[in-house]
Amino acid sequence: MRTILFVTSSLKVGGAELQLLKLANALSRKDYQVHIVAFDDGPLRDEFEKCCSSLQIEDTYLMRALTIRKQVSALSPDILHCYGGSAALHARLFTWIGRQKIVTSERSSPKRKSFMERASDLFLNTFTNAITTNSEHAARELTKMGLVERNKITVIRNGVEIFEPSAKEFKPLSSEPVKIGYLANFSPVKNHEFLIEAAKRCEQHGLEVHFVLAGAGEGSFHNLLLEHGLLDSFTLLGSISDTKSFFQSIDIYTHISHFEGCSNSVLEAMGAGVPLLLTDIPANRELVSGDRSTDAGFIFQHSNPTSFASLLAEMLAEPARTTKRAEVAHTLAMQRYSLEAHLRSVEELYDQLTGESD
Repeated sequence: MRTILFVTSSLKVGGAELQLLKLANALSRKDYQVHIVAFDDGPLRDEFEKCCSSLQIEDTYLMRALTIRKQVSALSPDILHCYGGSAALHARLFTWIGRQKIVTSERSSPKRKSFMERASDLFLNTFTNAITTNSEHAARELTKMGLVERNKITVIRNGVEIFEPSAKEFKPLSSEPVKIGYLANFSPVKNHEFLIEAAKRCEQHGLEVHFVLAGAGEGSFHNLLLEHGLLDSFTLLGSISDTKSFFQSIDIYTHISHFEGCSNSVLEAMGAGVPLLLTDIPANRELVSGDRSTDAGFIFQHSNPTSFASLLAEMLAEPARTTKRAEVAHTLAMQRYSLEAHLRSVEELYDQLTGESD
């Protein structure tokens, strides 16, 4: 039985945390003992406790160091897997002289890190056996900035549940507004305020739309909608657990974030067969383009409400083309972004590092 010790920054509901939860669940059902040290508590604690052999939460700097060292000494893990920026820093800083194999999963762009964080990474990457990213563009950024050699990086794409066996036919009801969904916690990087301008531009184009937003922290955005007189054009669901029902309830999924490593919500929309209207950032273009142009989704100019409205009008005017692209996206999700594919990639990396294979 192989022992994996994960160190994660948070147990809050976020894309990285949910991805780790799915991985921990999958590993615990196989021949693995999964242990976790977390720095911040959160709503996912109960779910992690169900699938892990042990879970410890330490929120002070000194106790983090002591707990990580204690767990490494007691468990002698085959793999120490660091998940998230502060987790990667603390865990590697206090255990790099150990004998365990160290993996760190980069979930953020190095461009968003401070000078001191990048300097720490440059030093600690020397003692790290493998670094994973969830996209090719993130791997390129790491090597371009000179933080790590390319041969140390493994691209492991996020994995999500495939909700539907096939893409659904795009047939929005002409008598009702088109329902456009967006699933993201409210923070500046997620760019929710863009939708206010997008809603106005859609109205100018004669498009009837209704935005359905799911995610925690919606209070200040609600106030903005009041100021702009747009409350009737939006539904704010708050944090949700049933994402399958969310995707089944919308006609189109949009993603408007300023930055993303690899968006779980876009992958889930692909797996649900929902047509995509995505902002033009590297992560989104990589997901739906590859070598096939943009035939898995529609990509509009970043933070450009006119481009958003124009492409939406295109999607509505050509439902057969919109359905076809949703079908291509659904096929890509099944082939590349399933939970099973993600687990296989992680296990292959663990096998390489420990010298074991089936």
